[in-house]
Amino acid sequence: MSDFNDNNTKNNLQTTESYLTSANQCLEQGNTELALSFYNQAIELNPDNDQIYYKLGQTLMQLERYEDAITAYSISIQINPDFPWFYNSLGEVLIKLERWEEAITAYTQFIEFNNNFCWAYFGIGESFFNLNQIEKSLNYYKKAVELEPTNCWIHIKLGDAFLKLQQQENAIKSYSQAIQLNPNIDWFYGKLAEVFLSQNQLENAIKTYQNAIIINPQTWHYIEIGKILIQQKLWDIALDYLIKGLQIQPDYHEAYDYISTIFKQKNQLLDAILCEVHHQLPIPLIQKIFNLSDDHFITTHTEKNLTKILVYPPSNIELTPPKFIEGSLNPHFQLTSINFPETFVSSIPKGKVWADTLTSAVLNSENQLITDLSTGSAALLVNSPHLIASQNISGTVAFLSVKWGENYYHWMFDIIARFDLLLQHFLIEEIDYFVVNRCQLNHENETLQLLNIPSEKVIESCKNPALKADKILIPSYSHKTSRTPKWACDFLKSLCLNSQDKPGLFPLERVYLSRSNASYRQVSNEAEVVLFLQQFGFTALSLETLSVRQQAYYLANTKVIISPHGAALTNLVFCSPGTQVIEFLMSNWTLSCYWELSNIVGCDYYCLFCEPADFGRSPTDGSQNIKVNLNSLLKLMQWAGVV
Repeated sequence: MSDFNDNNTKNNLQTTESYLTSANQCLEQGNTELALSFYNQAIELNPDNDQIYYKLGQTLMQLERYEDAITAYSISIQINPDFPWFYNSLGEVLIKLERWEEAITAYTQFIEFNNNFCWAYFGIGESFFNLNQIEKSLNYYKKAVELEPTNCWIHIKLGDAFLKLQQQENAIKSYSQAIQLNPNIDWFYGKLAEVFLSQNQLENAIKTYQNAIIINPQTWHYIEIGKILIQQKLWDIALDYLIKGLQIQPDYHEAYDYISTIFKQKNQLLDAILCEVHHQLPIPLIQKIFNLSDDHFITTHTEKNLTKILVYPPSNIELTPPKFIEGSLNPHFQLTSINFPETFVSSIPKGKVWADTLTSAVLNSENQLITDLSTGSAALLVNSPHLIASQNISGTVAFLSVKWGENYYHWMFDIIARFDLLLQHFLIEEIDYFVVNRCQLNHENETLQLLNIPSEKVIESCKNPALKADKILIPSYSHKTSRTPKWACDFLKSLCLNSQDKPGLFPLERVYLSRSNASYRQVSNEAEVVLFLQQFGFTALSLETLSVRQQAYYLANTKVIISPHGAALTNLVFCSPGTQVIEFLMSNWTLSCYWELSNIVGCDYYCLFCEPADFGRSPTDGSQNIKVNLNSLLKLMQWAGVV
């Protein structure tokens, strides 16, 4: 019997070794899941082998199954509490899970066996740092530096701890030492520059950011220099840096605010508004900074290789003035009519395109910008390094991305409606890809599905901003004037109402469109407004919680709509003629797009001017919250015959 047991044990060990060998081979081949299976089979045969659990834990770490890895390492420690590296690996996974106190315990146990391993001290330092016990973290970072004085990353973390303790000079020394050890990481220079800024050492900060630019020209390095130069009132040099930063990342929103500040200081008020409100730069300024001639800019009329396919002729609509009881209208609301230009689809061979949240650029094969097919500060993309690395696509690409195309209003009118122009002359099967800003939110997926656009044909410019193709189709649009032509309204109605599925819905005659889920431009006293309106039969709706077809159904069947200015009013396009609309506006910041839309679909439009609820902000800042005067609202409702 003894010989049998010995032979059985020997066979188990041999089989275990075979499983371990197979597991190691799988790891080398990158097949971690199969390696995991072999480790588990080895454990079944030899459940008291601490090393197998240890290897199992390492494999689970690669699979990011951190809780399971903790279990495996803990069993290793139970079987053999005298092997130090079990504790070190346990500490690593605990840090991944931000279980700082437990990580400190694990690393401390490791140090009892091995007090010369820098990363154990580093792990304890990280844990104390994240527990905001900075003095303790500093001591452990110092010990790690003693053991690994040539590791730049430890010096960086030591600098972070010094900075937290307001020991700026020591932080400067640590960051400088990290740069000396590895001068090729631009992020290190950024950290050093921030300390110089905190010490008001502006020239040193500028030089440090300039060094970062030499290594890796990132937008934020340019922007930070621009901000410092604004402090020094060096307006023109600051402009140069800010705009060069925008060429790298044209949708860096914050930069436009800084540029607007400079324009205000230079008394260029129209340019300031262009930047602050529209996030757009004057083309002559871009031309000057990048030395661009007029030859770099063309239009659909002057591009020789462009084919223009006409769709709708020019049209005109007369406007009924908005109705209001107090305040004054800005010039946008004083128009008496709108002239809509002809619409067309442009076909460009070997073209290039770029799109982000604030820009869309269309260029021909000679890198000339076609200005009337581009939006935002598209001139930034002329001669931009972005287009050198453009993804090349064979076939025909329809380019629909536009400035602000991730906003619901612009998605519906500047992207989805323009499919009408495409589909008047092309079949979906004839177009290989459709480029849109993004296709991730429910309304984006829903509307593309209504158009029967296959998901495999959709390219998101938020992921692939720079493209070139054999042939690019670009439907025209009226984006620059925020207009909503009748053909676009008719198309959206047909798309979202005629294919409507409305189970469980019933008409609501009076609705208030809430912005309570928005991150800006909320009604500060909305609870009070909703309570006031409920007595007159209004129901509060948050349209973003509904499908597009549900939104279309509700607004097609309502009779009175009250709402603060916001993208929810895009759905006025679905309203029946005669629907009454009251829009909350700010006297110093108003967009007329929903008044214009009301005119096109036949709504009876009223506006109520509200006071800003965020004091101390720019009067042209359209993101600030508002407060509704209920007495004024009641007077307007009485005039409209709503009450």
